[in-house]
Amino acid sequence: MFMSKRCSEEDDESGDLTKIISKSAELIGTFNLSDHIWFFKNLDLQGLRKSSKDIHRRFDALMERVMREVEDRKNKGFSQNFT
Repeated sequence: MFMSKRCSEEDDESGDLTKIISKSAELIGTFNLSDHIWFFKNLDLQGLRKSSKDIHRRFDALMERVMREVEDRKNKGFSQNFT
């Protein structure tokens, strides 16, 4: 529904979005040692910062793809109206 497509397990984009949301929820609920012990503040002992950046990159790529598709559909419809 979010991407104006039917959500199914076969659809790559909806599957990617489901994985991204699940991983984000998992990261939010994970205890981060670096948040509670000042000595570890700049260390990514658990790899949470790295995982968070990866999730952010994947989400941005997915949204960029969706926005490009929507823009292409609009441009295609706009050009068809003038022909």
